[in-house]
Amino acid sequence: MRIIIMALAAFLLSFASANGQELTIAVSPHLSAEQRQDQAEAILRFLANEVGRGETAQIINAYDLVPIATFSVPDNRAYENPRAKIAVNREAVAALLTLESASPRAPGDVELPINLPGLLRYLAARSGTSGDLIVIGSPLYDMPLEAHLSMASGGVPGDGLIRATRGISPFGALGERQSLQGVRVHFAAIDQGWALHDRHAFAVERFTTLLIEAFGAELVTFAGDMETVFSQVSSGATAPNHGFVLEDTDKREILYFRADTAPRALLRDMSDGATSYTGPSRVDGEIEVGLFWPCQSCDFDLHVRPEAGAAVLSYLNHRSPEGRFYKDIRHGTDDDRSLEVIVLDGPVDLSALGVWVNFYGGDDQTHGRAELRITIAGHTYVRPVEITARAGDGGVGRAEVIENSAADTAWSTIDLLALLRGRDG
Repeated sequence: MRIIIMALAAFLLSFASANGQELTIAVSPHLSAEQRQDQAEAILRFLANEVGRGETAQIINAYDLVPIATFSVPDNRAYENPRAKIAVNREAVAALLTLESASPRAPGDVELPINLPGLLRYLAARSGTSGDLIVIGSPLYDMPLEAHLSMASGGVPGDGLIRATRGISPFGALGERQSLQGVRVHFAAIDQGWALHDRHAFAVERFTTLLIEAFGAELVTFAGDMETVFSQVSSGATAPNHGFVLEDTDKREILYFRADTAPRALLRDMSDGATSYTGPSRVDGEIEVGLFWPCQSCDFDLHVRPEAGAAVLSYLNHRSPEGRFYKDIRHGTDDDRSLEVIVLDGPVDLSALGVWVNFYGGDDQTHGRAELRITIAGHTYVRPVEITARAGDGGVGRAEVIENSAADTAWSTIDLLALLRGRDG
């Protein structure tokens, strides 16, 4: 330990001291020995230059939500240089170098996990939390007790989960808007493999930003390394104008992204999509059922049941033995809810397939116009869907329509095989 402290102090002497301010650093305890060493040295270098005389910085375990250490500098001229600051904070040095979690990891594959919503609540419950909050770890939420809401497999929580109460959603921030006002958050997303692709990264950063803002704080930095974050804090950087808007929705859903590419129905030429399907009713390979609608202010939902007695795939149930639900969020704020895709692995009996489309939310001036895009054996068939309701019903008729075959103007019940056999116009 003495050798490590001396080495750190020697390195720190080459840095100019920055203006200190109230700091909180929250880190993941799930680290390899090498990661723990690198993280501790980086944090201590930063603190020894950033924390001034008479100031302190709190270090918190962002997974277990417990304090790790306090880095404190006495108000004395003898502690103006980094060497003295490190020497007087031996306990903090030891705590960082021996950091381990008391809690088991989630079964997912997220590296360096943290509990971001729990951390925000933990800090909100402490009096006087202000200044800069540095968060170091993965931006993907993956907690054992909330495995159904894990972000480990491409999931991103929808806005309705932020707008909910804590009793309904772990991300629920209803009533928390004043909790962390004045707190400036800097996120070092150092789990190098967390993003599936640019669209997924965009959605995760948007969710992280809106969750933090729902607690009254602001996200100033979202970077993939600690050095950028530390530099932003030292320079007093301001939050960018991101343009993200928390949707006014009560829909509690997880949006899923594919690890490889977008579903084929997003990429194919639709010009010949009206041709009739002449293949067998039993399809041995994968098929995709996609829903598109042109109303940018509306929310339509796709529900697919692979066969009688099977679980219905939708935003309410994103995975089953037969397939998976995906919702593709595209860049921009006016069309990010305009496509849903359900992939069935096969074999699939098209004659037994149950398909329903619900007008969930909004006021549609296009008279409920939507279209299904069904991809079978590499060919995509496009079919219109008509819903007579002029406004969404919040999905309230789901059980009656799907389970009891009831008629509902906000729902369309579709005989998919008959629709595929016919032609559009």
